[in-house]
Amino acid sequence: MPEPRTTLVPIAGWIAAGLAVVVTVSVALWSASTPSASPSPAASSASPTANPTPTRTPVGPLPTPSVTPSRAKPKKDPALPVELKPVKPTEVVQGEDGMRVGLTSIESVAGQAAQPGEVAGPAIRVTVQLTNETGKAFNTSSVAVNAYSGKDRLPAGTLVLPGGVPFYGRIAPGESAYGVYLFTIPQSARDDVTITVDYAAGVPIVVFQGSVA
Repeated sequence: MPEPRTTLVPIAGWIAAGLAVVVTVSVALWSASTPSASPSPAASSASPTANPTPTRTPVGPLPTPSVTPSRAKPKKDPALPVELKPVKPTEVVQGEDGMRVGLTSIESVAGQAAQPGEVAGPAIRVTVQLTNETGKAFNTSSVAVNAYSGKDRLPAGTLVLPGGVPFYGRIAPGESAYGVYLFTIPQSARDDVTITVDYAAGVPIVVFQGSVA
């Protein structure tokens, strides 16, 4: 009777197969336990956008002729700033130092409260233009524009929206720039409005007075 045949599997084959299984399991365990790489800041969120710098459309010099008002009657308190005599809101003033000042636009808008202390309501938006004829560069950082209503000059509230853009930077000789200012004045009080432009220390304040309705 013939002897049964025995099939022998090479030992090397078993060893190779076992190593393959071990390697596969190890790789799977390592992948599961290793945290995925965090996305770079640029990929996870957009970089913050810087606040935009206000821009202006270039403007030409204020038209001539312009008026050169004399100084207003001295006030009882000598510490109060000197003013020029009031002119109509439609006139252009030539300051004592050569600066030309005009109100190129007065608009009626719905004022919006955006900063602490502001009160929304009916407002006027005033565009003030300066043309530098002083012969030297002019720094607008000290320009102050204010508005009042009535003969007693009741101070108007100030706003920045919509569209307020105060003066900033320098104006070269012969160039013009403008600033936009908002004041809360009700419609019923716009028949007698005073707008003052205090553009430089030691120079009389320019005063516009009249109806802006």
